[in-house]
Amino acid sequence: MRIAVYWDIDGTLLLSPPGRADLYRSTIASLGGTPVLPSQPRDGLTDRRVGELYLDAAGMPLALIDDFLAELDRQSVAYYVEHPREQMPGALAAVADVAGRGWRQAVMSGNTPTRIRTKLATAGIDPDLFDPATSVSGGSSVTGVTWADKPVGSPVTTSWWSSGTPRTISWRRGRPMPR
Repeated sequence: MRIAVYWDIDGTLLLSPPGRADLYRSTIASLGGTPVLPSQPRDGLTDRRVGELYLDAAGMPLALIDDFLAELDRQSVAYYVEHPREQMPGALAAVADVAGRGWRQAVMSGNTPTRIRTKLATAGIDPDLFDPATSVSGGSSVTGVTWADKPVGSPVTTSWWSSGTPRTISWRRGRPMPR
């Protein structure tokens, strides 16, 4: 069995500080709408689902979602080239260590593939270090799965770094996570 490490981007490989630009709002404006902040929580949702929430809040047809995602990609490239995200401390060393062990690396994100590659590349992390065939992008998915969508009792596997040592654990959702 070959080991695979799935990395999240925001808050794992890249710092995710509050107060970032709201590219979803500016995308609505670019499509001719009046941006309205959706009342629903957006953390953990895919770009597609967040786009649907913004379109709905602005009173725009959900049929515009593909146009929304294309414009979001365009704006993201322009924005992150000028305002690159910062790497999480130790992220590049962790990615290099995993590569040195010969383990497969992949990204699991709710972002579109363009936004994944742009965020990583502009932060100085080569997106080609991650296997695109294994990576998961919920950014274009109609029914992207979030952790909250997994039923209680379903298997969950995660990896993280503690004291410079990679550790992978598996447990069942709804039960305490092992330490």
